[in-house]
Amino acid sequence: VKLAGKGANGARAHLRYLQRDGVTREGDPGELYGADSDRVDGKAFIDRADGDRHQFRFIVAAEDGIEYEDLKPLTRRLMAQMGEDLGTKLDWVAVDHFNTGHPHSHIIVRGKDDRGENLVIARQYISSGIR
Repeated sequence: VKLAGKGANGARAHLRYLQRDGVTREGDPGELYGADSDRVDGKAFIDRADGDRHQFRFIVAAEDGIEYEDLKPLTRRLMAQMGEDLGTKLDWVAVDHFNTGHPHSHIIVRGKDDRGENLVIARQYISSGIR
């Protein structure tokens, strides 16, 4: 997702949408989490991403997602594998949604790699390499 025209305001709006009321099993607002924490500050993430040319937004739904009480371990394993595949530490946040018949995780990845360069993810990897 290119940030041109939307910038940080578009990213903030997206985070508000992801964290809206009614997305947990209990009908509560969604809680942002990351690789190492069950609670992540969305403003701090947006501040780190200020100036990024783009970001990546994924929705991940496991086939057997309904069977998971908590999607965080699954999402963390997936993101660790992505970082390994791409050869960089990824800066990301996620929110799990249980408000549909198909539990899923919304993941936002900064558009910078761990060296501060633009993160490039090949379309082929996005469409069929993420596993």
